[in-house]
Amino acid sequence: MIGFEDYYLWVRMIQNGSTMENIPESLVNMRAGFSQLERRGGIRYMLNEIKFQKKLLDINFINYNEFMRNIFTRITIHIMPSNIRKIVYKLIRKKD
Repeated sequence: MIGFEDYYLWVRMIQNGSTMENIPESLVNMRAGFSQLERRGGIRYMLNEIKFQKKLLDINFINYNEFMRNIFTRITIHIMPSNIRKIVYKLIRKKD
């Protein structure tokens, strides 16, 4: 699942009945910038997203309606120009 390795790990853990929880401390120091947003767009990333969502459907983690909703919303963001995607991410992640 290129680009979705962590997400796919969590899905498999949930399906196997693993117990998970967030911890209060950060264990990774990561810089997130415009280059990260550029990597989350484009045709290749979009195709990998479709493949990943199809896998989630195939293993019954999501249903068909969720699959279609995910494809529509995520693909729309992936095909946006990077500068517009940056604005959308800022709006989505805006803290109240």
